[in-house]
Amino acid sequence: MAERVTIVPVESSDLISTLDEAREYYRVKLSGVRRVTCYTKRIEIVFEADMTHVYSEENGDGPAVVRQVAPGRSETRRFSLKRARLMDHVLPAISRFTLSIEGQGAKGRENKVLHGPKLESGEYMRVVLRPGPKAAWTCVSAFPVSAKSYWEAHRSKRAKFPPK
Repeated sequence: MAERVTIVPVESSDLISTLDEAREYYRVKLSGVRRVTCYTKRIEIVFEADMTHVYSEENGDGPAVVRQVAPGRSETRRFSLKRARLMDHVLPAISRFTLSIEGQGAKGRENKVLHGPKLESGEYMRVVLRPGPKAAWTCVSAFPVSAKSYWEAHRSKRAKFPPK
């Protein structure tokens, strides 16, 4: 029988150093339904239990991060220490967003792409939310973007957030 190793969550995301710490931190600090206030309006944000995009990226040289996206279908990404260490900035990027634009999706069901306040690095946290379930929003991804990408996003169509 394999021995189970207990991972003690770090106090803040900037102290994460391993994939296991990132998974545990996400499980404890983000996973589930989080209620945030966006400019006086309370909304619910769902962070799926197996979501990995806040601490992984499509390409990279970190350890593989695999999740089941459907029966018999999986998604493989690579652990990103940089993204993992920015998990504490995801909720503030939603609650204090500085720019909201429309993302992809069916008409009337478009994703919302929020950009948080400027990070110490000079980048901005981009958070992608899809509508649902019900009146809530589900976090699809969160990652830093350059100041150039942030300013380019200003040319995109604005999206009211939170909606009515």
